[in-house]
Amino acid sequence: MRPEYLKMQAFGPYTSLTECDFTKFYTSRLFLIAGPTGSGKTSILDAMSFALYGHATGELRGFRDMRNTSCPPTLDTFVEFVFELGSKKYKFSRSLHYRKKRSGGLAEQLTAECHVFENSRWNLICSGWEMVRRKAAEILGFTHSQFSQVIVLPQGEFRRLLLASSKEKSEILQVLFATSFWKRIGEYFILRQKTVREQLELTYSEYNTLLSSTGCGSAEELTDKIQSLKTETDDTAKAIKSISQKTEKLQQEYNEALALSQQFERLKSYRQQFNNLLSKWEEIEKIKQEYNTGQKTLKFIPYYNQYKSCLEDFESKQKAFEDLKALLSETKAELERIEAKAQNIDQLKAAERQLRDSLAEISALLPDAQRLNDVENSVKSLSQNESELNRILSLIQSKSESLKNQYQETSKALKDCYEEYIQPLPELQEQYARLEQEIKNLDTLNETAEKLKKALTQLEELKSKQQLAEDNLELKKANLEALQNEMKRNSAYMLAIDLAEGSPCPVCGSVHHPRPALNPGEFDPEKLKAAEEEYNKAAEELNVFNLRIAEQNAIYDNIKSEHEKYKQLCANIDDPVSVRETFIQLQQKIELCKQEREKYDSINSKLSELKSKIDQLDSQYKSHESSLNELKAELAAALSTKAELIKRLGSFGAPAELKQKHDALLRQADNINAEYTSLELQREKIRLNYHKAEEAQRAAEKALEESKVRYIKSQKELENQASALGIGNYANIDLSISESHLEQLKQTFETYDTEHSNLKHQIKTIQSELEGKTQPDCQAIAENLAEHQTRQNQLLEQHGKQKSEFDHLTATKQKLDTIAEKTAQLEDTYSKVARVCDFVSGKNHLKTPLHNFVIGLMLDEVVFAASRYLLNLSRGRYQLIRVDEPDGGNALRGLDIEVIDAHIGGRRKVCTLSGGELFLASLSLAFGLAEVVQRYSGGVKLDSIFIDEGFGTLDPQTLEVAINALSEIQKGGRLVGIISHVSELRARIPSRIEVIKEQEGSRLKIVTID
Repeated sequence: MRPEYLKMQAFGPYTSLTECDFTKFYTSRLFLIAGPTGSGKTSILDAMSFALYGHATGELRGFRDMRNTSCPPTLDTFVEFVFELGSKKYKFSRSLHYRKKRSGGLAEQLTAECHVFENSRWNLICSGWEMVRRKAAEILGFTHSQFSQVIVLPQGEFRRLLLASSKEKSEILQVLFATSFWKRIGEYFILRQKTVREQLELTYSEYNTLLSSTGCGSAEELTDKIQSLKTETDDTAKAIKSISQKTEKLQQEYNEALALSQQFERLKSYRQQFNNLLSKWEEIEKIKQEYNTGQKTLKFIPYYNQYKSCLEDFESKQKAFEDLKALLSETKAELERIEAKAQNIDQLKAAERQLRDSLAEISALLPDAQRLNDVENSVKSLSQNESELNRILSLIQSKSESLKNQYQETSKALKDCYEEYIQPLPELQEQYARLEQEIKNLDTLNETAEKLKKALTQLEELKSKQQLAEDNLELKKANLEALQNEMKRNSAYMLAIDLAEGSPCPVCGSVHHPRPALNPGEFDPEKLKAAEEEYNKAAEELNVFNLRIAEQNAIYDNIKSEHEKYKQLCANIDDPVSVRETFIQLQQKIELCKQEREKYDSINSKLSELKSKIDQLDSQYKSHESSLNELKAELAAALSTKAELIKRLGSFGAPAELKQKHDALLRQADNINAEYTSLELQREKIRLNYHKAEEAQRAAEKALEESKVRYIKSQKELENQASALGIGNYANIDLSISESHLEQLKQTFETYDTEHSNLKHQIKTIQSELEGKTQPDCQAIAENLAEHQTRQNQLLEQHGKQKSEFDHLTATKQKLDTIAEKTAQLEDTYSKVARVCDFVSGKNHLKTPLHNFVIGLMLDEVVFAASRYLLNLSRGRYQLIRVDEPDGGNALRGLDIEVIDAHIGGRRKVCTLSGGELFLASLSLAFGLAEVVQRYSGGVKLDSIFIDEGFGTLDPQTLEVAINALSEIQKGGRLVGIISHVSELRARIPSRIEVIKEQEGSRLKIVTID
């Protein structure tokens, strides 16, 4: 991978858009990134890492941490990184954008994109914060942490590694190799062993608790209890079956008796109902007579209703004829009156024509009169507007001059505020962040010191308890060995204890034992058993203390490692009190600057408002001035039109008088027209009404004659029908009778007849069924049945309890079997985990914890790779080798590194190397680590690498050696960048990126060889 182009904006110390073209160094391949401390040299690498992974190199800082706080919210934080990989070119970019919320605050919007350059254009591969990070890892083959390890080589850290002791090397290598994973494996198995042990104890407790709940002392006793309970349950089930059969037979007998008794009751009920029907016979006969009379009446009613309808129609039409006759007489008189009035219509029409002619002459002059009136109003309005515009222009000019004075004063205040408070803020914040980190490191150092002290105290307490446990174990062991020796002396007696007549002797095979061995002394086998249990218990207690000490040692080592880390970070802090005081002062200054920033923003906003108002007033002045000129021209035109119209109207006077005369003539003509039009309409309307009345009278007379004929015919039909039905005086008949009422009467007597017949038949049927039978005693049968049912319920309840207890004990037995199986599995798991735990924690033939063993293996690979670089850089003189012998009496394999010197033909300590030689060795070690990390990750080869610092402590001669070594490295085709503020390097490395720190933010300058 070779970097090609980098863009940054509002990122770290870079405010404006900053671009870095790495292709300018492809020829020289060795360049310098130079600049003062805090100017932003490492931020160039951070920008690359951000574009790829969304985090800075070596730290998980996000965009919010790297954003330049002095930039306004409208300026996006932006990074873009273009690089070559094989034959392809990729572009990764990320940005942080602020947008306003509806509520008034600001919302962040993060974007990320990955492009590939194909077919002469950039094509999008993916987008999204996490998708782009995964795509970078996929393309490069590195995670973020691996990329940070191989892109930036902290040369000074590797120099310290070469000179450190084995113990210090272990701590440094844990960081460089990131072997915390292997350390966590050991911690995991210790925790896993503890967890399995707790689970095992829990299963023991659960088994005993569950067994105790059954009231049994063992699983065998529980099995016997279940079998006994099953026998009792089966006996109860047999008794239930026997009594159920008897109860079922009694129930059948009771049901038959109950059915017979119900038959006797039904017969009694039917006889009672039959007697009740006989008492209603006379009433039913009357209903039948009423029904027959009603049938005749229903046949007569249609003829009667027809007669009444014809009579009413005849009387109605006779009255309508008389009313129309009177209306015709009135209409004729009204027609004669309106004909007399209509004789004046011709005179009215002639008067109207004369008025219309005069009106036409006046109407021709009305538009000019109206126009003159409009022009006079316009002249008046334009004159008023001219005065108002002159007044407004004067007022705008006055306001504009006042605002311009305010604008000059506000601009001066804004400049003073920026120079005093805003401009120094980034530098103060940078100092604040550095001091804040130093204070955090100091606080963490104090915390880890306290934790270390506490952990050491706990470790010493555990070791003291461990010693007591070891002493106790020795005592128990001595007691056990004494009892075991005594048992050996009494072995014949021990064998004779278990001998029984008829059983073969384990020594001679005889089944008869006339003289078994006797106890020669005070030996008690129970004491031996108790001693074995006490010894095992003491051994278990010691094992627990050993595990706790191992855990506490791991905790102590972790805390100590962290304490040493922060001790190194705080090594350059001379006076912590002064640092805290300076931090508080800086905090106050920054707070004041932030407060003034709000004031600055307020002044800036006010300045923008003033500028906007001034521009607005200037625009208004020009607009009103233009309107005034247009208005003057319009006024002159209106005055000219007014004079012309006055001349045209002449003797007709003012427009208002002409309009009044016109309106009066128009009203008079309209009134005459309305008068004769009304007379004509009335005459036509009355004529029409008269003709309609004549036609209506003739129609009514004809309808009256037809109605009279229908009336006489219906009267004759009514008399004939009354005679046929035998109805004498039909005026008194009940006409309200209806078919539904007659149907109810019919249904009543038919229902009676049906019930009478049915009851008679049912009584006869039941009498035949009960012939020869007597009514049974149901009460006695029911009492006997209840006794058997009570006994059956008692047995069912007893069986239910027995079955419930049996099911409970059976389920408990199954649970106990499951727990026993689980316990066996846990015991097997605990045995395996304990063996693995011993192995990874250092209880192995190498006496080396797993993570230390891994460090040694990785260091071997790094040293091997570094030796190739050192052999080349030292012209074949030096190689690196790791000393594999244990260091002193500790359990850690040796991590010391020595050099093989070809000039002396043997090994020598690294500390005997000169400054330049030591630099070559540390640089080789750095390149060796980068190579191993790339190989393990499967990542691509990085054709570019950056070396961070490590040159500030070199003397001129050693510096020359370092430059020559780097020249050798770049001959291999790599692009090598050196990050340093050492000024001597500028003369030796002419190609460089100058990071220039300015008040408004840092900027880059590319210097190359022409």
